[in-house]
Amino acid sequence: MNKLKRVLSVIIVGLTIGLTSCHKDAQLEPKNPIIIEDSLVVSYTEASFRWRVEYPGQISSMLIISANLDMSNAIILEADQLSEDGRFSVTASELREGEKYYYYYEICNPGAIYKSEIKSFSTVYCTKPIVTTISVSNITNISALCKGEVMDDGNANVIERGFCWSINHNPSIDDNKISSGQDTGMFSVELSNLTPVSTYYVKAFAKNRAGIAYGDEIAFTTSFAPPGAVNSLFSVSDSKQVFFSQGNLQYQASTDTWRFAQNQYDFVGSSNEYISANYEGWIDLFAWGTSGYNHGAVLYQPYAWNSNYLNYYAYGDESNNLYDQTGMADWGYNKIFNGGDKENYGWRTLTKDEWVFVFNSRNTTTDFRYAKANVCGINGVILFPDDWNPNGFIINNPNNPNSPYEDNTITDLNWDSFEATGVMFLPAAGQRIEKTISSVGNSGIYWSSSYAYSTNSYDIVFSNTSSCFDNDNRRSNGISVRLVKDYQP
Repeated sequence: MNKLKRVLSVIIVGLTIGLTSCHKDAQLEPKNPIIIEDSLVVSYTEASFRWRVEYPGQISSMLIISANLDMSNAIILEADQLSEDGRFSVTASELREGEKYYYYYEICNPGAIYKSEIKSFSTVYCTKPIVTTISVSNITNISALCKGEVMDDGNANVIERGFCWSINHNPSIDDNKISSGQDTGMFSVELSNLTPVSTYYVKAFAKNRAGIAYGDEIAFTTSFAPPGAVNSLFSVSDSKQVFFSQGNLQYQASTDTWRFAQNQYDFVGSSNEYISANYEGWIDLFAWGTSGYNHGAVLYQPYAWNSNYLNYYAYGDESNNLYDQTGMADWGYNKIFNGGDKENYGWRTLTKDEWVFVFNSRNTTTDFRYAKANVCGINGVILFPDDWNPNGFIINNPNNPNSPYEDNTITDLNWDSFEATGVMFLPAAGQRIEKTISSVGNSGIYWSSSYAYSTNSYDIVFSNTSSCFDNDNRRSNGISVRLVKDYQP
């Protein structure tokens, strides 16, 4: 159905024309005029008429229109003659929406006026659209994805649709709004620049000529942590805290895509041996400084596996750290699709001194900094946030670098509730030397952003019976990366 116009077209084969006298002495023509074409285009406040009269002589025509069946208070509109073959047109304007009108034509020749039969039409009527607020998802500390749908346009073009929101109930477009196209159907938009740990109220809206309609209100609360991060804080110095990423960093060469592992305990393992420029799987063991940016190293690609340490100097110099110069040697400079999906979003690799502080120096409410554990069948190390509340969980041998993994077992059944306390888990994902994978499930080795000396850079390492948090490793070896994002109070 056309939303703006309704077309009524009638072809009259034989219409009997009423006859009235134009003048007292008018003479009847031997043949009465016949309307052989009659069309009408109706909108909200206008109606356009076109008709054709069959008559051999000279004629003129006009439209008589009224809101009353008895044609009282009628308006007379003189028609324009479009052609010599009897075609006429006229437009009636300033009509009222959704109202019924009556009309007839008068055809005049020099001696008489012929009236057509009375007909009727109604102008188009519209209502406000019908719109629904479907959902709010992908909620982060500063953003949220809103989805809505315009179910019905109200018989008028939807000229604007979108979302409005506020920190108070019952938001309107006078508060905050963001538009998302026109017309009916599904639509979505991301709200940004929100405040962390704040409750917002959002509604979908749609507008047509009849006015603005709103969907139901949905409330949501922004998170504390940025997208892709564990929702808790860890001190890395006396004056700085960070968020840890939700999982180890992973890379897919065939699509040049970076992501965080879906679960904290996930790792690739032996499949890292397939590392190559066109490998369609995921890898998560990287040589030092292989961010993918050409920062000056001979080998900077994430899929590099050559064993010569000289190829992995950050910015082309053995004494540079990943965070020096542009910072592009750090993996965190990349666009990580489930970590904000923006380049240079703020992710980075901890320095050697920060790793040491996390494990050995920081103060926590429970005095627990870390503990060896087996989580969902995976060996590794649990890090406890600064303000950790055990919530009934019992931890054995915390802060003990030599304790075995089996001292603490977190099963699939209770991991979700344990993770909800804000803990971070580093899985023992092993290492890669060239294309040989070893120590998977036994040792966890994680890069720092600090260089050690010409051949090596600093890392941390832990195994079932020992740990070292200021270790160093050959730059060409592939080991795990866990990124952090600085907390900005």
